[in-house]
Amino acid sequence: VETLVEYSNHWSWIYTLNNNPQDSDGTHIWQWAANYQPAQTTTKPDTPVDTNKPANSVKTGDDADLMLLGGLVALSVLGTVAVRRKYN
Repeated sequence: VETLVEYSNHWSWIYTLNNNPQDSDGTHIWQWAANYQPAQTTTKPDTPVDTNKPANSVKTGDDADLMLLGGLVALSVLGTVAVRRKYN
């Protein structure tokens, strides 16, 4: 199926899905992908405006004890297994 394929700096996959992997110039999609060079743009990294942290910040609980939580999960799993063995 030879149709006119128009794309602006990218390849549309719909042509490949319609069994047309070449554009009107005869360029195959894999040849185009091998030669494709995206525009090299430099981005300035974002830096925070204020790096000072307040002294009286609210605690969020991010430093919760993971061993305690893991132990509780393991204990609940063992309890579930024990109850199922007893009543089944």
